[in-house]
Amino acid sequence: MLQKANLYLSVAEYNAKPEVKIRFENSTNHPFFEDILDVKPDGTFIYAANFSSKNAKTGSYSFSVDAGFSSTGSSFEYIASPLKQFKSGIAPKDVVCKQGLELVMKKSNGQPICIKGTSVETLTLRNYIPEYNGALGGEIPSGSSNSGIIEIPNNSGILLEGLKITYKIDEPIKFTLVLKAGQKCSTTEISIINAHTSEIMSGVLIDPLCNSKYYPQDVKIDIPTEYQNTPITINQPGYYTILVKIDEVFVFENGFLVRSIIPR
Repeated sequence: MLQKANLYLSVAEYNAKPEVKIRFENSTNHPFFEDILDVKPDGTFIYAANFSSKNAKTGSYSFSVDAGFSSTGSSFEYIASPLKQFKSGIAPKDVVCKQGLELVMKKSNGQPICIKGTSVETLTLRNYIPEYNGALGGEIPSGSSNSGIIEIPNNSGILLEGLKITYKIDEPIKFTLVLKAGQKCSTTEISIINAHTSEIMSGVLIDPLCNSKYYPQDVKIDIPTEYQNTPITINQPGYYTILVKIDEVFVFENGFLVRSIIPR
């Protein structure tokens, strides 16, 4: 956005046309609004267009400054606030943030906000935002249906050890599934799915590890198992869910983020 510039006018130009205007047009070259610049005697001016009060939509704009007998200008991108974009009918996951900010959704009402990447993990841990955001795969507010999100009342006798909150793209994902003593000794299925698309990223089927109906002691299963030839990696940013199924019944879920860059 134009904030400070210098104008160089001849006396004849200034006397012939002392009023200096700035005009703004949208991406279709339709006039948006115009203003008069307060040019100082040395030819400088400071100007900040209040696009917010003009109900400007996110998009490309251009401006031209008419000074004397000549005109100059340029083009720029304007990004409206997340709330204004949302209220204009844009889906939360399609809201655009300014450079350097990331799109997330408030957990309380599902409205989009833009924050620094370094704040994502902190706000997630404070329960202000979910463990996934619009830029990384979309957010569905509470009460909405979504086939990609499975809500499971977790079994307190099942734990995941070593799972991190955030991984980088292509970083090996390793963790240990702990089945506490007393858990049903049956076929166990562990899957990693994309929480937004329901695409299965990885899966392993584990046969019963005892001869009784229930485990007599804690059992630990390292993932990936020794039978999986390659490490588990994910090459797309987003929110992913680990689902544990025992005897064809979902008993546990946990999630993690995959990000392009993990802030320090």
